[in-house]
Amino acid sequence: MAARREFYSVDEAAAKARKFLPASLYAALEEGSEAGRTNAANVSAFGRVAFRPRAGVVTPGRDVSTTVLGKPVSMPVLLAPVGKVRIVHPDGAVGAARAAADAGVAAVATTACGHPLGDVARVGGRQWLQLGTWSSRAGAEALLSDASAAGFEALVVTLDCSVSPNAPVGRPIKIDLHNARRYGPELTRRPGWFYRFIRDGMDLSLASVVSPPTPGSGPQRPQWDDFKWLRDAWPGPIIAKGVLSAEDAKRAAGYGLDALIVSNHGGKSLDSVPATLDALPEIVAAAGGDIEILLDGGIRHGTDVVVAIAMGAKAVLIGRPFLWGLAIDGQAGVRRILELFRDGINRTLGLLGCSSISEVDGSYLSAVAGINGLPSRNVR
Repeated sequence: MAARREFYSVDEAAAKARKFLPASLYAALEEGSEAGRTNAANVSAFGRVAFRPRAGVVTPGRDVSTTVLGKPVSMPVLLAPVGKVRIVHPDGAVGAARAAADAGVAAVATTACGHPLGDVARVGGRQWLQLGTWSSRAGAEALLSDASAAGFEALVVTLDCSVSPNAPVGRPIKIDLHNARRYGPELTRRPGWFYRFIRDGMDLSLASVVSPPTPGSGPQRPQWDDFKWLRDAWPGPIIAKGVLSAEDAKRAAGYGLDALIVSNHGGKSLDSVPATLDALPEIVAAAGGDIEILLDGGIRHGTDVVVAIAMGAKAVLIGRPFLWGLAIDGQAGVRRILELFRDGINRTLGLLGCSSISEVDGSYLSAVAGINGLPSRNVR
Protein backbone atom coordinates (compact mmCIF):
# COMPACT_ATOMS: atom_id res chain seq x y z
CA MET A 1 0.00 0.00 0.00
CA ALA A 2 2.85 2.39 0.82
CA ALA A 3 4.27 1.96 -2.68
CA ARG A 4 0.91 2.94 -4.17
CA ARG A 5 1.16 6.26 -2.36
CA GLU A 6 4.67 7.11 -3.50
CA PHE A 7 5.21 9.66 -6.27
CA TYR A 8 8.28 11.47 -7.51
CA SER A 9 6.85 14.35 -9.52
CA VAL A 10 3.71 16.46 -9.64
CA ASP A 11 2.83 14.88 -12.98
CA GLU A 12 3.04 11.42 -11.43
CA ALA A 13 0.84 12.62 -8.57
CA ALA A 14 -1.79 13.73 -11.08
CA ALA A 15 -1.74 10.32 -12.74
CA LYS A 16 -2.03 8.51 -9.42
CA ALA A 17 -4.79 10.80 -8.14
CA ARG A 18 -6.84 9.82 -11.18
CA LYS A 19 -6.66 6.22 -9.93
CA PHE A 20 -7.58 7.16 -6.35
CA LEU A 21 -10.64 9.36 -7.06
CA PRO A 22 -13.99 8.53 -8.69
CA ALA A 23 -13.80 9.43 -12.36
CA SER A 24 -16.44 12.17 -12.23
CA LEU A 25 -14.87 13.81 -9.21
CA TYR A 26 -11.37 13.76 -10.69
CA ALA A 27 -12.63 15.14 -13.99
CA ALA A 28 -14.63 17.89 -12.33
CA LEU A 29 -11.65 19.00 -10.27
CA GLU A 30 -9.29 18.79 -13.23
CA GLU A 31 -11.30 20.35 -16.05
CA GLY A 32 -11.98 24.02 -16.69
CA SER A 33 -15.20 25.75 -17.63
CA GLU A 34 -16.82 25.60 -21.06
CA ALA A 35 -14.24 24.42 -23.63
CA GLY A 36 -11.38 24.48 -21.11
CA ARG A 37 -9.22 26.82 -23.21
CA THR A 38 -8.04 28.92 -20.28
CA ASN A 39 -7.38 25.86 -18.15
CA ALA A 40 -5.07 24.47 -20.84
CA ALA A 41 -3.48 27.86 -21.51
CA ASN A 42 -2.48 28.27 -17.86
CA VAL A 43 -0.19 25.26 -18.14
CA SER A 44 1.06 25.78 -21.70
CA ALA A 45 2.06 29.42 -21.06
CA PHE A 46 5.04 28.25 -19.01
CA GLY A 47 6.25 26.22 -21.98
CA ARG A 48 6.78 29.40 -23.99
CA VAL A 49 9.32 30.81 -21.55
CA ALA A 50 13.03 29.98 -21.72
CA PHE A 51 15.75 30.56 -19.14
CA ARG A 52 19.06 32.40 -19.60
CA PRO A 53 21.33 30.60 -17.10
CA ARG A 54 24.74 31.86 -15.96
CA ALA A 55 27.34 29.24 -16.86
CA GLY A 56 30.22 28.40 -14.57
CA VAL A 57 28.51 29.74 -11.42
CA VAL A 58 28.44 27.34 -8.45
CA THR A 59 25.99 28.28 -5.70
CA PRO A 60 26.10 25.97 -2.67
CA GLY A 61 23.63 26.55 0.16
CA ARG A 62 20.91 28.16 -1.95
CA ASP A 63 18.17 30.11 -0.14
CA VAL A 64 14.62 29.57 -1.41
CA SER A 65 12.93 31.55 1.36
CA THR A 66 11.18 34.89 0.89
CA THR A 67 8.56 37.08 2.52
CA VAL A 68 4.87 37.45 1.73
CA LEU A 69 2.91 40.32 3.26
CA GLY A 70 6.04 41.22 5.20
CA LYS A 71 6.36 37.87 6.97
CA PRO A 72 8.74 35.01 6.15
CA VAL A 73 7.81 31.89 4.25
CA SER A 74 10.23 29.07 3.60
CA MET A 75 9.60 29.24 -0.16
CA PRO A 76 7.38 31.25 -2.52
CA VAL A 77 4.67 28.56 -2.76
CA LEU A 78 1.35 28.83 -0.93
CA LEU A 79 -1.75 26.62 -0.92
CA ALA A 80 -4.63 28.13 -2.90
CA PRO A 81 -8.21 28.16 -1.60
CA VAL A 82 -10.35 25.21 -2.72
CA GLY A 83 -13.98 24.71 -1.73
CA LYS A 84 -15.11 21.48 0.02
CA VAL A 85 -11.62 20.05 -0.24
CA ARG A 86 -12.64 17.46 2.35
CA ILE A 87 -14.39 15.42 -0.32
CA VAL A 88 -10.99 14.60 -1.85
CA HIS A 89 -9.74 13.09 1.42
CA PRO A 90 -11.03 13.32 5.01
CA ASP A 91 -7.81 15.12 6.04
CA GLY A 92 -9.11 17.94 3.85
CA ALA A 93 -8.29 21.55 4.64
CA VAL A 94 -7.05 20.65 8.12
CA GLY A 95 -4.49 18.20 6.77
CA ALA A 96 -3.47 20.60 4.01
CA ALA A 97 -3.00 23.37 6.57
CA ARG A 98 -0.85 21.12 8.74
CA ALA A 99 1.31 20.21 5.75
CA ALA A 100 1.68 23.90 4.91
CA ALA A 101 2.57 24.78 8.50
CA ASP A 102 5.14 21.98 8.62
CA ALA A 103 6.63 23.31 5.37
CA GLY A 104 6.70 26.89 6.62
CA VAL A 105 4.29 28.31 4.04
CA ALA A 106 0.81 29.84 4.18
CA ALA A 107 -2.46 28.06 3.36
CA VAL A 108 -5.71 29.71 2.29
CA ALA A 109 -8.90 28.14 3.67
CA THR A 110 -12.37 28.79 2.31
CA THR A 111 -15.64 29.28 4.14
CA ALA A 112 -16.83 26.13 2.30
CA CYS A 113 -13.82 23.90 2.89
CA GLY A 114 -15.87 21.17 4.59
CA HIS A 115 -14.35 21.72 8.05
CA PRO A 116 -15.20 24.20 10.81
CA LEU A 117 -12.85 27.13 10.36
CA GLY A 118 -11.84 26.84 13.99
CA ASP A 119 -10.46 23.35 13.32
CA VAL A 120 -8.35 24.72 10.49
CA ALA A 121 -7.11 27.68 12.53
CA ARG A 122 -6.03 25.48 15.44
CA VAL A 123 -3.44 23.87 13.19
CA GLY A 124 -1.34 27.02 13.55
CA GLY A 125 1.12 28.37 11.01
CA ARG A 126 0.17 31.10 8.58
CA GLN A 127 -3.54 30.86 7.85
CA TRP A 128 -5.46 33.03 5.38
CA LEU A 129 -9.21 33.02 4.77
CA GLN A 130 -10.92 33.27 1.38
CA LEU A 131 -14.28 35.01 1.07
CA GLY A 132 -16.27 34.63 -2.14
CA THR A 133 -19.91 35.20 -1.21
CA TRP A 134 -21.99 36.25 1.77
CA SER A 135 -25.67 36.36 2.59
CA SER A 136 -25.51 39.75 4.30
CA ARG A 137 -22.90 42.24 5.42
CA ALA A 138 -23.83 41.64 9.04
CA GLY A 139 -23.28 37.91 8.61
CA ALA A 140 -19.98 38.47 6.85
CA GLU A 141 -18.79 40.82 9.56
CA ALA A 142 -19.60 38.26 12.26
CA LEU A 143 -17.74 35.57 10.31
CA LEU A 144 -14.72 37.80 9.81
CA SER A 145 -14.64 38.75 13.48
CA ASP A 146 -14.63 35.08 14.48
CA ALA A 147 -11.99 34.24 11.88
CA SER A 148 -9.69 37.02 13.02
CA ALA A 149 -10.04 35.94 16.64
CA ALA A 150 -9.27 32.35 15.63
CA GLY A 151 -5.95 33.42 14.11
CA PHE A 152 -6.49 33.90 10.39
CA GLU A 153 -4.06 36.65 9.45
CA ALA A 154 -5.17 37.74 5.96
CA LEU A 155 -8.39 37.93 3.96
CA VAL A 156 -8.53 36.85 0.30
CA VAL A 157 -11.54 38.26 -1.57
CA THR A 158 -12.41 36.47 -4.82
CA LEU A 159 -13.63 38.81 -7.57
CA ASP A 160 -13.72 36.69 -10.71
CA CYS A 161 -17.04 34.80 -10.34
CA SER A 162 -19.66 37.54 -10.50
CA VAL A 163 -22.05 34.98 -12.04
CA SER A 164 -22.00 31.19 -12.00
CA PRO A 165 -19.49 29.83 -14.53
CA ASN A 166 -20.37 27.13 -17.02
CA ALA A 167 -19.07 23.61 -16.53
CA PRO A 168 -17.67 21.55 -19.40
CA VAL A 169 -20.46 20.50 -21.75
CA GLY A 170 -21.85 17.09 -20.83
CA ARG A 171 -19.79 16.75 -17.65
CA PRO A 172 -21.81 15.40 -14.71
CA ILE A 173 -21.00 17.77 -11.90
CA LYS A 174 -23.09 16.78 -8.91
CA ILE A 175 -23.40 13.68 -6.79
CA ASP A 176 -26.19 13.55 -4.21
CA LEU A 177 -28.56 11.06 -2.67
CA HIS A 178 -31.01 11.50 -5.52
CA ASN A 179 -28.62 10.27 -8.19
CA ALA A 180 -26.18 8.16 -6.17
CA ARG A 181 -27.32 5.07 -8.08
CA ARG A 182 -26.08 6.69 -11.27
CA TYR A 183 -22.61 7.04 -9.81
CA GLY A 184 -22.62 3.75 -7.95
CA PRO A 185 -20.44 1.81 -10.42
CA GLU A 186 -17.62 4.35 -10.44
CA LEU A 187 -17.77 4.77 -6.65
CA THR A 188 -17.37 1.04 -6.12
CA ARG A 189 -14.35 1.07 -8.43
CA ARG A 190 -12.69 3.38 -5.90
CA PRO A 191 -13.32 1.43 -2.67
CA GLY A 192 -10.56 3.20 -0.73
CA TRP A 193 -12.00 6.62 -1.44
CA PHE A 194 -15.57 5.44 -0.89
CA TYR A 195 -14.72 3.80 2.46
CA ARG A 196 -12.97 6.95 3.72
CA PHE A 197 -15.82 9.11 2.48
CA ILE A 198 -18.50 7.09 4.28
CA ARG A 199 -16.39 6.62 7.43
CA ASP A 200 -15.91 10.38 7.55
CA GLY A 201 -19.67 10.67 7.93
CA MET A 202 -20.06 12.97 4.95
CA ASP A 203 -23.19 13.27 2.88
CA LEU A 204 -22.81 12.55 -0.82
CA SER A 205 -24.33 15.95 -1.57
CA LEU A 206 -21.03 17.49 -0.56
CA ALA A 207 -19.79 16.40 -3.95
CA SER A 208 -21.55 19.52 -5.19
CA VAL A 209 -18.17 21.13 -4.58
CA VAL A 210 -17.76 20.61 -8.31
CA SER A 211 -21.03 22.41 -9.05
CA PRO A 212 -21.34 26.21 -9.27
CA PRO A 213 -23.80 28.03 -7.01
CA THR A 214 -27.40 27.92 -8.17
CA PRO A 215 -28.24 31.08 -10.15
CA GLY A 216 -30.51 33.38 -8.22
CA SER A 217 -29.90 31.58 -4.93
CA GLY A 218 -29.11 34.84 -3.17
CA PRO A 219 -25.42 34.99 -2.21
CA GLN A 220 -23.90 38.43 -2.63
CA ARG A 221 -20.68 38.46 -4.62
CA PRO A 222 -17.85 40.93 -3.97
CA GLN A 223 -17.54 44.21 -5.85
CA TRP A 224 -14.77 46.78 -5.60
CA ASP A 225 -16.75 49.13 -3.36
CA ASP A 226 -17.14 46.33 -0.84
CA PHE A 227 -13.50 46.80 0.10
CA LYS A 228 -14.49 50.03 1.88
CA TRP A 229 -16.49 48.21 4.55
CA LEU A 230 -14.30 45.10 4.44
CA ARG A 231 -11.37 47.28 5.49
CA ASP A 232 -13.34 48.27 8.59
CA ALA A 233 -14.54 44.71 9.21
CA TRP A 234 -11.14 43.03 8.83
CA PRO A 235 -8.12 44.13 10.90
CA GLY A 236 -5.42 42.41 8.85
CA PRO A 237 -4.12 42.42 5.28
CA ILE A 238 -6.65 42.17 2.45
CA ILE A 239 -5.92 40.56 -0.92
CA ALA A 240 -7.94 40.78 -4.15
CA LYS A 241 -8.04 37.50 -6.08
CA GLY A 242 -8.98 37.30 -9.75
CA VAL A 243 -7.08 40.24 -11.26
CA LEU A 244 -6.15 39.92 -14.95
CA SER A 245 -5.71 43.48 -16.20
CA ALA A 246 -3.66 46.61 -15.58
CA GLU A 247 -6.85 48.54 -14.84
CA ASP A 248 -7.84 46.19 -12.03
CA ALA A 249 -4.29 46.15 -10.67
CA LYS A 250 -4.41 49.94 -10.37
CA ARG A 251 -7.86 49.71 -8.82
CA ALA A 252 -6.60 47.26 -6.19
CA ALA A 253 -3.73 49.56 -5.31
CA GLY A 254 -6.11 52.52 -5.23
CA TYR A 255 -8.29 50.79 -2.65
CA GLY A 256 -5.27 50.36 -0.43
CA LEU A 257 -5.20 46.57 -0.66
CA ASP A 258 -2.11 44.77 0.52
CA ALA A 259 -1.75 42.31 -2.35
CA LEU A 260 -3.49 40.91 -5.40
CA ILE A 261 -3.56 37.46 -6.92
CA VAL A 262 -3.30 37.23 -10.68
CA SER A 263 -5.85 34.47 -11.17
CA ASN A 264 -8.48 33.20 -13.58
CA HIS A 265 -9.93 30.76 -11.04
CA GLY A 266 -7.84 27.93 -12.42
CA GLY A 267 -9.71 28.15 -15.70
CA LYS A 268 -13.01 27.49 -13.90
CA SER A 269 -14.56 30.93 -14.33
CA LEU A 270 -14.76 32.81 -17.65
CA ASP A 271 -13.21 30.72 -20.42
CA SER A 272 -10.97 32.26 -23.12
CA VAL A 273 -9.32 34.79 -20.82
CA PRO A 274 -5.50 35.02 -20.79
CA ALA A 275 -3.34 32.55 -19.00
CA THR A 276 -2.28 34.10 -15.72
CA LEU A 277 1.40 34.05 -16.72
CA ASP A 278 0.55 35.97 -19.91
CA ALA A 279 -1.36 38.57 -17.88
CA LEU A 280 1.41 38.97 -15.29
CA PRO A 281 3.76 41.43 -17.11
CA GLU A 282 0.98 43.94 -17.73
CA ILE A 283 -0.06 43.80 -14.08
CA VAL A 284 3.50 44.08 -12.77
CA ALA A 285 4.06 47.17 -14.90
CA ALA A 286 0.76 48.76 -13.84
CA ALA A 287 1.26 48.07 -10.14
CA GLY A 288 4.65 49.76 -10.15
CA GLY A 289 5.64 48.22 -6.83
CA ASP A 290 2.65 49.73 -4.99
CA ILE A 291 1.11 46.37 -4.17
CA GLU A 292 2.44 42.84 -3.70
CA ILE A 293 1.64 40.49 -6.59
CA LEU A 294 0.95 36.78 -6.28
CA LEU A 295 -0.02 34.37 -9.06
CA ASP A 296 -1.89 31.10 -9.45
CA GLY A 297 -2.82 28.91 -12.40
CA GLY A 298 -0.88 26.24 -14.28
CA ILE A 299 2.02 25.88 -11.84
CA ARG A 300 3.26 22.30 -11.89
CA HIS A 301 7.04 22.43 -11.35
CA GLY A 302 9.70 24.30 -9.43
CA THR A 303 10.81 25.84 -12.72
CA ASP A 304 7.33 27.36 -13.10
CA VAL A 305 7.66 29.01 -9.70
CA VAL A 306 11.02 30.53 -10.64
CA VAL A 307 9.60 31.79 -13.96
CA ALA A 308 6.76 33.53 -12.12
CA ILE A 309 9.18 35.15 -9.68
CA ALA A 310 11.43 36.29 -12.55
CA MET A 311 8.41 37.92 -14.17
CA GLY A 312 7.56 39.93 -11.08
CA ALA A 313 5.40 37.77 -8.81
CA LYS A 314 6.30 37.65 -5.14
CA ALA A 315 4.99 34.10 -4.72
CA VAL A 316 2.60 31.60 -6.29
CA LEU A 317 -0.37 29.57 -5.09
CA ILE A 318 -0.98 25.96 -6.09
CA GLY A 319 -4.41 24.32 -6.20
CA ARG A 320 -4.67 21.15 -8.27
CA PRO A 321 -1.17 19.88 -7.34
CA PHE A 322 -1.92 19.84 -3.62
CA LEU A 323 -5.32 18.23 -4.30
CA TRP A 324 -3.55 15.42 -6.16
CA GLY A 325 -1.24 14.84 -3.22
CA LEU A 326 -4.18 14.96 -0.82
CA ALA A 327 -6.10 12.39 -2.87
CA ILE A 328 -3.18 9.96 -2.78
CA ASP A 329 -2.11 10.19 0.86
CA GLY A 330 -3.95 12.92 2.73
CA GLN A 331 -1.79 15.31 4.72
CA ALA A 332 1.37 13.32 3.92
CA GLY A 333 0.63 13.64 0.20
CA VAL A 334 0.33 17.42 0.45
CA ARG A 335 3.61 17.51 2.36
CA ARG A 336 5.24 15.50 -0.42
CA ILE A 337 3.94 17.90 -3.07
CA LEU A 338 5.46 20.82 -1.19
CA GLU A 339 8.76 18.94 -0.89
CA LEU A 340 8.80 18.43 -4.65
CA PHE A 341 8.26 22.13 -5.27
CA ARG A 342 10.99 23.06 -2.78
CA ASP A 343 13.45 20.66 -4.40
CA GLY A 344 12.52 21.91 -7.86
CA ILE A 345 13.02 25.56 -6.94
CA ASN A 346 16.34 24.80 -5.25
CA ARG A 347 17.63 22.82 -8.22
CA THR A 348 16.48 25.46 -10.70
CA LEU A 349 18.30 28.19 -8.78
CA GLY A 350 21.47 26.12 -8.82
CA LEU A 351 21.29 25.49 -12.55
CA LEU A 352 20.58 29.16 -13.21
CA GLY A 353 23.56 30.26 -11.14
CA CYS A 354 21.49 31.96 -8.42
CA SER A 355 22.29 31.71 -4.73
CA SER A 356 18.82 32.80 -3.60
CA ILE A 357 15.30 33.31 -4.90
CA SER A 358 15.67 37.03 -4.17
CA GLU A 359 18.24 37.30 -6.98
CA VAL A 360 15.85 36.07 -9.64
CA ASP A 361 14.58 38.66 -12.11
CA GLY A 362 13.83 39.12 -15.79
CA SER A 363 17.49 38.93 -16.77
CA TYR A 364 17.30 35.18 -16.23
CA LEU A 365 14.63 34.77 -18.92
CA SER A 366 14.88 34.95 -22.69
CA ALA A 367 12.90 37.65 -24.49
CA VAL A 368 9.85 35.49 -25.17
CA ALA A 369 6.19 35.41 -24.20
CA GLY A 370 5.92 39.18 -24.00
CA ILE A 371 8.34 39.63 -21.12
CA ASN A 372 10.51 42.32 -22.70
CA GLY A 373 11.00 45.31 -20.46
CA LEU A 374 10.95 43.52 -17.11
CA PRO A 375 13.37 45.18 -14.68
CA SER A 376 16.67 43.43 -14.12
CA ARG A 377 18.36 43.69 -10.76
CA ASN A 378 21.21 41.23 -10.96
CA VAL A 379 22.69 41.02 -14.45
CA ARG A 380 26.05 39.26 -14.12
